[in-house]
Amino acid sequence: MPLALVDAFAQAGRAFQRPLIDAQKRRAELRLQQREGLGDLLSLGDAIESIDADVQPYIERYSLGPDTAGPLPLACSFSMVKAAIARPDTAAGERGGSAPANALLLLGAALDGHGATHALSAAALLPAAPRAGERGCERLALPEALSGAAALMAEARGAQVHAAKNEATRDLLRTAGWQWAGWMLAGLVLLKLSRRPNVALLGVALALAVWALAAWIGRVLWPFGMDRAFESARPSSVLLGIPAPFVLGLLGAAGLALIAAVGLYKRLPSGPQTIASRVGYPGLALATGLGWLLLLDLSANGHFGNRYLALYHQGHLWLGMLTLTTVAFLRQPLGRALGWTLALIDTLGSNLRRRIGSVLMTSGVVVLMVGLVGAVGALLMNLPQLTSEIARLWLIVGASWFFFLRGGPLTERMWWHQRSGAYRTAFALAMALFVVWIFGTTLALFEFGALDEVTAGRLENLAAPLASANDQLALVTWFQQAAPAAGFGLGAVPWCGHAGGASCAGVPAQIQSDYTLTALVGAFGWTAAWAVVIGGAIWLHRLIRYHGRATRGEPRLVAASDRVVNDDQALLSWFGVTWVVLALCQLAVTVAGNLAVLPLTGVTFPFVSFGMTSLLVNMALLGLVINVNLPVRTTHG
Repeated sequence: MPLALVDAFAQAGRAFQRPLIDAQKRRAELRLQQREGLGDLLSLGDAIESIDADVQPYIERYSLGPDTAGPLPLACSFSMVKAAIARPDTAAGERGGSAPANALLLLGAALDGHGATHALSAAALLPAAPRAGERGCERLALPEALSGAAALMAEARGAQVHAAKNEATRDLLRTAGWQWAGWMLAGLVLLKLSRRPNVALLGVALALAVWALAAWIGRVLWPFGMDRAFESARPSSVLLGIPAPFVLGLLGAAGLALIAAVGLYKRLPSGPQTIASRVGYPGLALATGLGWLLLLDLSANGHFGNRYLALYHQGHLWLGMLTLTTVAFLRQPLGRALGWTLALIDTLGSNLRRRIGSVLMTSGVVVLMVGLVGAVGALLMNLPQLTSEIARLWLIVGASWFFFLRGGPLTERMWWHQRSGAYRTAFALAMALFVVWIFGTTLALFEFGALDEVTAGRLENLAAPLASANDQLALVTWFQQAAPAAGFGLGAVPWCGHAGGASCAGVPAQIQSDYTLTALVGAFGWTAAWAVVIGGAIWLHRLIRYHGRATRGEPRLVAASDRVVNDDQALLSWFGVTWVVLALCQLAVTVAGNLAVLPLTGVTFPFVSFGMTSLLVNMALLGLVINVNLPVRTTHG
């Protein structure tokens, strides 16, 4: 047996036995006090019984015995593997020379708590190990022992993390309201400061410092922790505890931005700005507040697997607010940089087209786009949320680029409707195009959806929800019908998951993302849910309504401080229009999916649903359009 495995097994055994040894010491001390008559005998007896009651679930959960060196599956696995490789080579060779090596590797994986041990132990070639050794191992085969040992070790390794998450979730449930209110107030102040001239990098430094402080005070979970690891901004519950490394990193970045603000003051000019809509920030506060209320209720009263949703969303919302305010300070420099880059690409493309011809140029662009799509798809194959948001950003940038540089007559007509107020015809045309797009997409989905396994399953679920293997649509429909007119109310919603009860048919596991409308119906009723949907659509439209008066939507040069720069407002306004159109389509699709009109998978409710990638992208784009530039006033004389 390799020495490393022996040492690892011994350390694991000592770690599992340590709570029992501590309990035994405490029990011995109390019994000594009983014998010597020190203290109240009844209280001492109750304390001893309390120790036994606390230890017994631990013994049963990890299958610990007085004669075993650790959990029974782990001890059985170690003794079986040890006995198997100690047998003569001829006995091991009957099942192949790789069998002992497989057993050793799987034992190491079990000690690490690796999740693939169960599947690998069932498929791998293992030596014929005897079902003997430790007491209780007679009924366990080697694959079963390895699988059980891996499961117990994984749970034990995650016990400390889960305990920390449980404590953080309980603290969050007590302070979530104050944290949300404080964050919204901080965001409002930072957005007001972002409208002042020449505060780009200075504002970024302030935003980084403010949100680092907010994370430290609220013990925010680091959103990019690997495999849902627990990395709190303040690991200790003590108020003045040491900040986490990412908090210190944000403070360091704030210091660097402050230093850069002094040197780049004239190179990054920013003009005065004003709000794009009076309901812009209040609508964001309402949407994020509703989403967090639902997630807090799911964490407190929902399925056991959803108990940390609010804790994760706390980190997502914190990072989203950081993104929103940072982008709001940098929106003018970003707009000028993007406009200059796209204009440069357009110029280079035009020169290249004149040299090689339109046919070769078009073919090259198509090949390049296909190659980029293939590369992104291959690199991010297991990250569908990220790839979908990348595709959405790609579409937004491409459409905005076209309207900004190539859609002259069309853009002039669209902006003339905005500026003149004659919007009825344009609105009717936009609605007609939207209906055609929805109809065409739905038709294509039903005609070609069977080519994809997941889409085919969703279509089957839509066509026959009661007979389908996927019962999500049936659960959603039943839950909507079971909800009272005014909803069950927060704290009383039966988030019963797949286990239906007498008063509720149950909800799908991803109620917090795909089926947010159904969650709103369950909590607040149909009237409030439709008010949120319609209000969200109106809010998105109001975000860009004023943009038509702030720019003509075409490239031009404007004065900034003592320099002449590209007009960033035109391109940013096109970003806003394209983003709002796609967000409205997303809202329509998620509502249709909840109403069983369309099969739904992975489409969230903007700013309300759980999901970090979608929230961050929407926050960044909102930061670009929540303000508009004020015209520069020139004086003559």
